[in-house]
Amino acid sequence: MKRLIASLVVGVLASGCGGGGGGSGGGGTSTGPVVTPPPVNSPNLTLSPARVDLSLSEGKTGTFTIKATANKDFPGTSNIGIIDTRGVINPNARVYALDLYNYQAELTTAQNLAPGIYDGVIEIRVCKDNPVSCAQPHEGSPWKLPYHFEVKADLKVGSSAPMSAAVAEASSHDFPLVPITLASGQAALDYEVVYSQGAGWLSALAVNGQLKVTASSNGLAPGSYAATLKLRGLSASNTVVGIPVSITVGAGFSVPAQLALQIDGNTPDTAAGQSITATIAAVRATKWSVSSNQPWLTVDTVNGETGSAGNLRIHIEPAQVHALGNDRTVSATLTVNDLSNAYRAATIPVNVTLKLPELSGTAPFHLFSGNAETVTVYGKNLDRLPLASLRFGGQAAANPTLINAGAISFKAPAIATAGKYSFSAARVAAPLAMPVVDPGGDHVAAFLPVASSNELDQTRRMVFDDARDDLYVSNHNGVAKYHYQSGAWTRSWLNIPDAVYAIALSPDRTTLVAAARNSLHLIDVASFTVTFSQQFSYPDAWPLDAGTGTIAFAPGGNLFMKNSMLAFDLKTRKFVATAQAFMGGTLSANSFGNLLHANSNPDSSTANHDWIRLRAGEQVFSPIKPGFECNTYVVSTSRYGEVSSCDHRFYSATGGQIGLVPYDDNGGWGFSVISPDGRYAYTILPRGQRIVQYGLEGGLRKLGFYTHPKLYNTNWDYGLYGSINDALISQNGRTLFVAMPGGLHIIPVSAMTPVQ
Repeated sequence: MKRLIASLVVGVLASGCGGGGGGSGGGGTSTGPVVTPPPVNSPNLTLSPARVDLSLSEGKTGTFTIKATANKDFPGTSNIGIIDTRGVINPNARVYALDLYNYQAELTTAQNLAPGIYDGVIEIRVCKDNPVSCAQPHEGSPWKLPYHFEVKADLKVGSSAPMSAAVAEASSHDFPLVPITLASGQAALDYEVVYSQGAGWLSALAVNGQLKVTASSNGLAPGSYAATLKLRGLSASNTVVGIPVSITVGAGFSVPAQLALQIDGNTPDTAAGQSITATIAAVRATKWSVSSNQPWLTVDTVNGETGSAGNLRIHIEPAQVHALGNDRTVSATLTVNDLSNAYRAATIPVNVTLKLPELSGTAPFHLFSGNAETVTVYGKNLDRLPLASLRFGGQAAANPTLINAGAISFKAPAIATAGKYSFSAARVAAPLAMPVVDPGGDHVAAFLPVASSNELDQTRRMVFDDARDDLYVSNHNGVAKYHYQSGAWTRSWLNIPDAVYAIALSPDRTTLVAAARNSLHLIDVASFTVTFSQQFSYPDAWPLDAGTGTIAFAPGGNLFMKNSMLAFDLKTRKFVATAQAFMGGTLSANSFGNLLHANSNPDSSTANHDWIRLRAGEQVFSPIKPGFECNTYVVSTSRYGEVSSCDHRFYSATGGQIGLVPYDDNGGWGFSVISPDGRYAYTILPRGQRIVQYGLEGGLRKLGFYTHPKLYNTNWDYGLYGSINDALISQNGRTLFVAMPGGLHIIPVSAMTPVQ
């Protein structure tokens, strides 16, 4: 074996120059085996292998090695050239010597060879000059090495863009077809699915050069799902195409998102039983059943079938409406079930808003028999009440006028006989019972001791119920009731385990509220028993003050307040926020239920003791006389607020101050109550043991007086200091009730001694 001379130089790889190879053309695909006859080479150089055979996938490169062994010496310069005339070999080759006689070349196929069969020869040139031209070849050069390359087609997908679709429950969806070419020799599509949500809902198939991707929602709950479809060629080393796929599964049933109904005074009489019609649809026809979770919502079509509009009918149970409350929205849920069990149950929220007119009080609360009088009725949502439907005692009300959403005035018909008559209207939340009382004669003058051996003679407040002739008096830890019958007063006592500082009678005259320092108690008037008690604390209310604590009902409503507390709702028996809170000072409501007076502004930023008033139907207090301070714990007003009193001053609603009670050296200032008709005032002077009657028409003038030795309180001037008691006048304006230390004074107005 001869060696190559030491001056041998690593050659270059070039194309062109030299002989070519046989076989099919580049990029062609062979239809049968290729036979390449072995070349006849000089024995001076032996090549191994005798032929290069490679099989590779499209887009890949193949690597092969050629070993050359010199069998003789090649004198002089020897340059080696590896010549590829077809460009199927990468020109960047590595050629190195294993020893003096053996050399090795590492080669790769060209990039991006098209699928097909490549047959040809590689020339190995050993030249004294440039092997590309090789004008001076060594003996035996060139040597030829046949090759056979097979490039197999790989997987091709027309698009890998994301796929998305909305799919109904219990159904399937085929995405648009995508062109696809499988890899050479690949009989079927090879893929896997990587799921982000759910599992088993995606499949793929290659048919006639098209990729078919299908999503199935069977077994999937409504919601969003995502996955990645990964397509592969013949082996893991081949190209993998990833396609993102997402679906949104919708309910099989198509039902209304919500059903809503408002019931108010303008709704037809059948509103309580009004039907609501809706449609239940589905992806495919199916039979269904519907149920309601509330007794007031009835399903008329318990069973049905999809395919027709308005196939669901429900209605509100008439007997249940008033039990639902008022000024609120109640909710129910309908459940739709598929009788074939293909679809999951669907739910339909049903909201019913109740805005029924509600009657809560009147001014005046009582009508006298035989009188046809203008009456103002208070409540809420009265703007939704059909005025023509107003009835009193079964008779139509004349000239009904809507004042605002909280007040209506009308002319009540004359009622001949005393008794209790109902004020009603169409579709009100509840009728309002109003007593019609016969004014009768005066009460007999009397002095009623209030303290017994086990009762302290403490701060008292009074309430008189004209309809029952009952006088209620708070006294230390209980409430006394005095019932008038046949010229005598019968006393009953209700013990309450807390010091009772204030009482008030609800506008419907059914509940007496007793407020203690840290608790309140609701007393049923008919049975004279406590039906509800509750402790209170800040922020609902500050403790009630023994000296100046008062409570009063807001006009025409079921809310009452005390100084420094939220309002308390008799219906819900909860503290509630109102449009304007009242803080500090004292409250005084007239017994007609239409006016609430206070001697402190609810706005803490202003001066205390401003004289303010809350009218029925209004939401906020307004000043009676801006900047005027009212320092007594009690204020008084005529039936409609034409005349009001505070301290020793009298004011007309239209004409300003009527007059000022002069200071009495013996009696002090005292305080006053106004007659219901606004014509008279009665000023109590406890230090002077007397009551002075004033006429208010045409200015202030003294008309009469009344004296009694026990009408006396040395600590009481004008109602701000010391033991504070109370005074009020009956609805008919004929009887004064005055609470003093030691007892109650029942004073007929007729007992006044005229001024000479």
